[in-house]
Amino acid sequence: MKFLAPLYGVVLCLTAILLTRCGGPVAVKEITETRTIEGPVAVPANLTSAQRFGMRTAATPAAQDGLPFTYDVPDGWTTAPANSMRLINLVPAGDPRAECYVTILPGAGGGVDANVNRWRNQMSLEPYTNEELEALPKRELLGAEAIYVEFEGVYTGMSGDQNEPDYKLLGLILPLNNSGMFIKMLGPKGLIEQESGNFDAFCASFRIRQDTAAQPAATPSDGGHSHPDGLEVTWTAPEGWNKTADRPMRAVTFTMGENDSTECYVSVFPGDAGGLVPNINRWARQIGAEPLTEPMIAEMPTVTIMGSPAPLVEFSGSFSDSMSGIEVTDATLLGAIGEHAGHSIFVKMVGPAAEVAAQKERFVAFCGSITH
Repeated sequence: MKFLAPLYGVVLCLTAILLTRCGGPVAVKEITETRTIEGPVAVPANLTSAQRFGMRTAATPAAQDGLPFTYDVPDGWTTAPANSMRLINLVPAGDPRAECYVTILPGAGGGVDANVNRWRNQMSLEPYTNEELEALPKRELLGAEAIYVEFEGVYTGMSGDQNEPDYKLLGLILPLNNSGMFIKMLGPKGLIEQESGNFDAFCASFRIRQDTAAQPAATPSDGGHSHPDGLEVTWTAPEGWNKTADRPMRAVTFTMGENDSTECYVSVFPGDAGGLVPNINRWARQIGAEPLTEPMIAEMPTVTIMGSPAPLVEFSGSFSDSMSGIEVTDATLLGAIGEHAGHSIFVKMVGPAAEVAAQKERFVAFCGSITH
């Protein structure tokens, strides 16, 4: 299934910082810009017990600080602490057997189809065929179309070590640019059916915060600062890179080359964002390259990100990204993932092979300019 949701400038930099592309002699022009990129919300320490665990009809302002959208918590639902993977974590009907949470993952966590069938596997169900995937219903979320699923079966858990018969799963998957938003409710069938109306109301309550709506693009060659979840990042962009309009999950995106056909961006996510090896091999799948093992990655050349070495991978092939709709037959992908202060910094460039080769030196220099 290929599904592209035109979500224009909405989820502005949830946990993202830069994706970038490069070429030619390393001439740089430093222009500074200050932006605030908010990360996942932590439950404030000064909440009362009633605020932490009591029933409420809407999330308190403190619980929504740091998110680019607002939402309403249904009557009877309680709030659990958020974590590096769950931006919003709720307990339907206050019943600990059920859970409802919101996650945003880079690259949609492998794509819509893979995630639908991953959820089916968790429910002990056979994977959907392409025809069944194409026929899935859509529902509106944040002004765009999201995929809606509803599964019943024996829940085996994410690692397959659970055995919960007669469970039900409701879910929405919203493809964004190079990322995906997931809303999932799971629990005993009777309880989930009882709370299905509240799930629908919860999903329908998502609204873009006016103070984090899309902002006008800065000048073409751009440097700047961002501090998601307390992590301040500074970068310097090489001259000739053209800054594009804001996109979800990215602090900045640059294009370059003939017809701006090469793209480079940076994103920052809390934690390991799924792990170094899985994320590099997600890039490999996008371009049809063979997956890499951890020892192979350890032997790769490195670039400097945030003052520390990060493996630099280079893949060639036919690039296809169902989330962004980008397809390049003779493509090269350059990518590096650094770590700093409990965050993962993704820097990725993709475009026609000749253009990326011409930009490689600038890509390396750009990675080295990312600091704090």
